[in-house]
Amino acid sequence: SIPGQVSKTCYSTTERRSKWELLCSLSAALSAEQKAKHRITHIVSVCPDYPSTGPNHLAVPIEDSEYDNLLAYLPTICDFVEDAVKGHGRVLVHCVMGISRSASAVAAYLMRSRKIAVSEAISYLKQLRPIVHPNYGFIRQLHVFADCGYQPSQSHPRYLSWKRKHKQDVKTYINFLEDTFPLVHDKVLLTSEYPKDKVQAQSYILDLGITKVVSIEPAECLPSPFSQLESFRMGDSSTSAFSSLDAICRSMQTVNDKGGQVLLYCENEMKLCVVACAFLMSVHGLSMNYAIARVEDGKIMSQIFKTTLELILTSSRTAF
Repeated sequence: SIPGQVSKTCYSTTERRSKWELLCSLSAALSAEQKAKHRITHIVSVCPDYPSTGPNHLAVPIEDSEYDNLLAYLPTICDFVEDAVKGHGRVLVHCVMGISRSASAVAAYLMRSRKIAVSEAISYLKQLRPIVHPNYGFIRQLHVFADCGYQPSQSHPRYLSWKRKHKQDVKTYINFLEDTFPLVHDKVLLTSEYPKDKVQAQSYILDLGITKVVSIEPAECLPSPFSQLESFRMGDSSTSAFSSLDAICRSMQTVNDKGGQVLLYCENEMKLCVVACAFLMSVHGLSMNYAIARVEDGKIMSQIFKTTLELILTSSRTAF
């Protein structure tokens, strides 16, 4: 056996790299034929759908919810896998889809056995199984797992700190997702709030499938998990504020033309709405009224706000 290696994907693959472990879905895990074919000796079920069948089957009754506590089970999972590997066994780790829960469990084992970071473990798994995508709650728990020296307990200060803040932290993250408005389906998202926490920011970008962040200054420095972050400055005067509208719209269109999705971010609601409308008018050919109506679907506008927006767009049409 070679400790710390994972199969390329689930049972559907014919290319095998694994010497000890497979990562798969529930349907694959339930297949007696496939388990026999791959000589599985141990199973880790990270879901409540497959109760333990004996001493070589560890069942972890966790739902794929950001609020669920997988962290408390990680040492047990790692010990179980480690013992199986030492005994030259072949371990199958699964959940329902083989995407979030089981991937988080395998990532934890890789982190502990190889002493690697969360990002490195997830990146490695994605190379082998591209659909791997742990939810934000589990990603945060993997970081805490490392911070606790891979031994989280009720007496560890870092574990206690996470436990105390966990529900509010997840709620804050979900609010970020819910407050992000899809201006153009699979092409442009709008937000006036962006996660300042690096772990939240990374999950936010990945969960929404964002290719590039376009930030309208003034705004705080954003913790972006990748280099695709472009900032534009817009002044407050009617002349200088919109001189960069054309450049912003072209930047966004370039990403869309390549099949990517843009997150347009600005803390100033008026500037955010102006840029969004300008993009719809210049790139998608919408009239001013239709553009405003589309933006209004995701933003509550007072009549004064709407009137001001109309005046600004009318006076700045030559900028785009």
